[in-house]
Amino acid sequence: MHSTRSTAAAGTSIRSVGWLGGLGGFILPFLPLTIPAKQVQRRIEITSPKPPKSPSATPPTTVGMEIKMRAAIYARVSTLDQEPENQLQELRRYVAARSWTATEYVDRGVSGSKDKRPSLDRLIADAKRRRIDVVICWRLDRLGRNLKHLVTLIEEFQALGIAFVSLGEGIDCTTPAGKLQLHILAALAEFERARIQERVRAGLARARAQGVKLGRPRRCIDPDRLASVAGLPEREAARRLGIPRSTFQRFTRTANL
Repeated sequence: MHSTRSTAAAGTSIRSVGWLGGLGGFILPFLPLTIPAKQVQRRIEITSPKPPKSPSATPPTTVGMEIKMRAAIYARVSTLDQEPENQLQELRRYVAARSWTATEYVDRGVSGSKDKRPSLDRLIADAKRRRIDVVICWRLDRLGRNLKHLVTLIEEFQALGIAFVSLGEGIDCTTPAGKLQLHILAALAEFERARIQERVRAGLARARAQGVKLGRPRRCIDPDRLASVAGLPEREAARRLGIPRSTFQRFTRTANL
């Protein structure tokens, strides 16, 4: 009898435990748990927001700040008698109005038909070193009069991510319309140069037909002056006569003949 009651009590307790176990997922979250003080403090530190830094410790940002473009101003004159200031003044005003920083590249006494020019080569080298953001010229023919060279040069600028602006024609090569305008004007510049060459050749041919001797006039030196420097080295003799060494050599060969 006693054992039967013990067995029934044990079954009841087992069923009670099973019933409580089934409700454990709902009851346990609401039961008070004992958590060490260190873990509570650590959890509070993790979940609490960090205090804002002082303004002096905040690093400077570029939000709202305007980054200045680095412009390359290119100017060219065909002869040493010409001055590039007319081009440079307008280009400087344009750069100042856009609040850009500028570096000037000026070729003096160099034809636009030449692909290799000192200042233009330096500009291209700086462009490849990423020192330039935009290239500005006064007119398209200042950059070049050869269509192939112009197109190749501007395509190279675009491949490097450099913009191109021609102030006189208002060309912006970042748009398809600007590229079309560039090709048309470059073809016109090449055509104009070819027409100038035709006129120059026609004028020279007419002068030759009229008996005009072209080129620099030949220099004449008195034989007595040549005799006064006889026996001196060629360089010293040419210096005393005030003529180039090649001219002195030509006169001495003629005198010996």
